[in-house]
Amino acid sequence: METCNKVLCAECMSLEEYFIESEIETRTIKDSKYKFVKNVARCKCCGKKVMVPGLEDENERKFEFIYRDYNGYIQIDEIKDILEKSNIEKQSLEQMLELEDGTIGNYIAGQLPSRDVSDRLKELV
Repeated sequence: METCNKVLCAECMSLEEYFIESEIETRTIKDSKYKFVKNVARCKCCGKKVMVPGLEDENERKFEFIYRDYNGYIQIDEIKDILEKSNIEKQSLEQMLELEDGTIGNYIAGQLPSRDVSDRLKELV
């Protein structure tokens, strides 16, 4: 299947090609400011922002990484590494940490663990 490099531009009211540029965004959470570089798609014809499927998800993953890093929470890849290096299933790790079923899967999907659980997981890295 051929990929399409065009999206609907609300300004031009037609399918247009787009380009990606980097933009610095600052978010404030609980009086702390977090800066990160996100990707923004712009219409090649008029320069207005356009929506590209998956781009906002990518930006959210970037922000989540920055937030976790700044606040000392375990990263998603570190949780995956624990499972891989220890050669255990998610359920076994949940039992070991006395967590409810599905919790590790939720963390891998992006849910932020509590500080206590994050610290206990980091001890296993």
